[in-house]
Amino acid sequence: MRDAGFHRLALIATACLLGAACGCRKDAAPAPAAPAGPVGRVLYRADAPTDAPPVIAGGVVYLADGHGRVHAFDLADGRQAWRYEANAAMAAAPAVGGGRVYVGDLDGVVHALDAASGEKLWTFDTEAPIHATPRWVDGRLLAPNDDGAVVCLDGRDGRRLWAYQGGDRIYATPTLAGDVALVCGCDSRLHAFDLADGRPRRTIELGGYAVANPLVVGGAVVAATLAGTVEAFTLTDGRALWTYDGIAGGAEVFASPVLADGRIIVGARDGAVHAIDAATGRGAWTFATGDAIDGTAAVRDGRAYVTSGDGRLYVLDVRTGRELWRYAVGDAITAGAVLVDGGAVVVDATGTVVRIDEPTSMNAGSNDDE
Repeated sequence: MRDAGFHRLALIATACLLGAACGCRKDAAPAPAAPAGPVGRVLYRADAPTDAPPVIAGGVVYLADGHGRVHAFDLADGRQAWRYEANAAMAAAPAVGGGRVYVGDLDGVVHALDAASGEKLWTFDTEAPIHATPRWVDGRLLAPNDDGAVVCLDGRDGRRLWAYQGGDRIYATPTLAGDVALVCGCDSRLHAFDLADGRPRRTIELGGYAVANPLVVGGAVVAATLAGTVEAFTLTDGRALWTYDGIAGGAEVFASPVLADGRIIVGARDGAVHAIDAATGRGAWTFATGDAIDGTAAVRDGRAYVTSGDGRLYVLDVRTGRELWRYAVGDAITAGAVLVDGGAVVVDATGTVVRIDEPTSMNAGSNDDE
């Protein structure tokens, strides 16, 4: 018995010596945790078809839906502040300015609401359906409609100030370049007119119908078309600078081009994100998603945030096109993402609004396995 006890002690001592020799310790530090991925939570449910992104102002989210309602809710907790109901569906995002919310409906009516209470302040009938978000500028409202008109209204009382007449439907929101407004139309033209009185300045022929907002880049204006082209022209005289035709099959471009780090970023219905050199029009890179892209990209700090009809938000490196992370919402997304501190807000086609927090690492992957 005594010999057996000594034998056990010898075995234990030998094991300890071997452990010390190989550096093994039972209290060794655990392996570092993997970086946490993006985290999303449902902020609000409109329970209605929704094609347009929300607008966020003063910590409040404003969302128009296909049932003709405007929802206002808190960005932090999703608590509803108010809901306004019109008599016709809405297909475009609201505009917010001067303490008011402005939105057009498919009956052609512009609604002006008090941003704090949702109270209706006035309406104006443009006499043709509205598919475009109005542009609020210095107390005035520029409201395009399907008659090819851009109607300028006094933001205070809805009084008509002037109207510019194009040749076909206008689904785009006017872009400003100093005292000139620029808008693309379904007449395959880019229209430039005076912001003060609507007086025509010039029209530029495009390669196809255009429903996206034009983009001003220095002394140039960039337009995307339903013929699958992205085209640049001089602002002063409309001279053609370059045309990008690298979109597969000439797929339609509904998303508006945006600028980031000297590159034009735009998604198309070929399911790809295209990065184009803003100076030359040459393609820099493409990134394929799983479905058509209709929403305009959001850009920040060298990153592009792109939604896709495959129900995901993709975050890409603007310089290389490399995917940094993605988040699967679930249902199809046609509206672009809206950036907030620490993340983004996305609405899917069913009207479910999701707030997505950035991951702790830009290489943290995604919340899905595909």
